Amino acid sequence: MNNKIKGKKTIKINKNIPVTFFGGKKNYIFNTFCKSYLDSNNAGDVFYLEKERIVFQKWEFLKSSNSSSYYLKNSQTGLFLSSDPSGEIFSTVSNETSYQMWNIYSTSEKDLYTILNKGNEFVLDCTIRNTLYLNMMDDSNLEDAKKNILFKIYQTLPKKR
Repeated sequence: MNNKIKGKKTIKINKNIPVTFFGGKKNYIFNTFCKSYLDSNNAGDVFYLEKERIVFQKWEFLKSSNSSSYYLKNSQTGLFLSSDPSGEIFSTVSNETSYQMWNIYSTSEKDLYTILNKGNEFVLDCTIRNTLYLNMMDDSNLEDAKKNILFKIYQTLPKKR
């Protein structure tokens, strides 16, 4: 029996194999559901912003000693994308804990990724109101990824149409 809803494409997350080809590069992280870029400021706030603020939206993907994880460092502020056990998200100075390590997983859809915190296994997520938060990785997401946890990662901003 085919349970696929007509017109709905199933996107699977390849959680067994983290992506490792972003290492050492500076990238923009774009949430496809919110149509916004991951952004931060000098105060440690992390949020989504629709308009392009090029300098605060570029993240350096630094390989951790665990070759499948990255530290995501904001190129402008020098602060690292971080979390805590409860799933709060912020940016702070480097402390090299697992709460500053992020795994990037590819999906069955070309050029779409999901981003998972290694410390608490929560994924970057987005609400309908463009609010950034971390959400528990639900096994159902592996088989049918929700749009709000899917990202595109660009080295240069795409040209506006």
